[in-house]
Amino acid sequence: DSPAKLAAHMYAYEALEAAGYGLLAGFAERLGDLEAAEAALEIRDDEVRMMDRIASLLDATVTRSLRNGDVRLLDRMRAGLADAYALELQSIELLEAGADIVDGPSWDPLLEEHLRQTKRHRRLIEQRLDALGADSALLAEAAVRIGGLSWSTFFRAQRAKLPKFAAFMYAFEHLEAAGYAQLHRIAEFAGDLGTQIVVDRILLEEKETATRFSERLEEVADLAALG
Repeated sequence: DSPAKLAAHMYAYEALEAAGYGLLAGFAERLGDLEAAEAALEIRDDEVRMMDRIASLLDATVTRSLRNGDVRLLDRMRAGLADAYALELQSIELLEAGADIVDGPSWDPLLEEHLRQTKRHRRLIEQRLDALGADSALLAEAAVRIGGLSWSTFFRAQRAKLPKFAAFMYAFEHLEAAGYAQLHRIAEFAGDLGTQIVVDRILLEEKETATRFSERLEEVADLAALG
């Protein structure tokens, strides 16, 4: 499943770049450098177009890997859900640390709401893993594989915490969304309606949260300019 994972990570990386260039455009505009702002927006739009291209390939990367006769769908379902579980754990860590990392009138409610949402996502994924007979070792392996770096510690050590945190959270939501879109495809192949329903519900909420983080980027530029 390496091509599928690579596509999901490329999608998230393009989102990180898009957010970064969007912030750069905002900073340049507030400093009166309209030429730099225009250039940054042009690059941001290129990154967004690349995101769209990669998003259109997510299904194909999963389909190609599933057509391999050696692939066991149940194993892929379990592994994909375990990876999603590990990402939700990382998201919880980041969101719990968010109050110490960022400060803004619209951030606390957003982080608090998404933290509650993410904890619910974790429980839903746990329930699907139990239903599919996954053991605790699978979750432990996924947590080690995905959670090698403490992102909350990383952001606390940074200067300009708010812009970096905002851009990263925007990208992280896209990484989760890509993973859930691919999980939907695996569940569809496996005929696992229960997992499809859970994954579609979570995917919708991840996309909505990514949009809300995107809307906060303008506020981030304002706060950074004031600082």
